[in-house]
Formats: sequence, structure tokens, C-alpha cells
Amino acid sequence: MGLDPDGHRTMIQQPEPLNFATLSARVSRFYPAAAARRGEQGDLHMRLLVDEAGTATDCTVTAASQVSRITTNACEHFTQEALFLPALDAAGRPMKSFYATSILFRMQPRR
Repeated sequence: MGLDPDGHRTMIQQPEPLNFATLSARVSRFYPAAAARRGEQGDLHMRLLVDEAGTATDCTVTAASQVSRITTNACEHFTQEALFLPALDAAGRPMKSFYATSILFRMQPRR
């Protein structure tokens, strides 16, 4: 991953997402129609690498439910659109780091 373990032990700020709610809502809107008809739900756990400028440079799915049809496009959306305040090292300088998150794909009850 190219991360500095010593820097992470002493960093003063982890990466902070700036547009996570908007991005999560956008990813959820792409719920596959076939999965929705079958009532399929799923969980996605991923890790994003965040560079010194606050840009997500890579995404790895660390765990996912068996319903991969639902979760396949989330990493693509996050690496293209996620914005972060970067992590800060002990001297207050931006540093490479990672951000771990989960998205729960759930069907909304019909009203």
C-alpha cells in the first residue's frame, strides 16, 4: 500500500470524508433492478487509499456479502468522486493514509 506505519502511529488526524453522504446516496441509487425485484440486500466493506491531497487513489473491497451484483460499482464511484481532508502527520503535514468504511445496501419498505 505504500503507507508509513510509524507515521500512522503518531498522526494527528485521520482522513476525513467531505462528501460521504452524497456519494453513498449516489451509489445506493444504482441498486440493480434485478436485485431489487428479488429483494436482495448486501453489505460492502472497503478500504480507500487517500493521498496527501485528499484524493482517493485506490479502493479495495475487504469484505462483501454474497450478493456481488449489488456492490460491484461502489469502489469505482468512490475512487472517482470521493473528497477527503487528508491525514496529517505529527508535524501537521498531509500524509498518505487510508479510510475504511461500509455501505449497507437495504431495500426500503414499500408504503
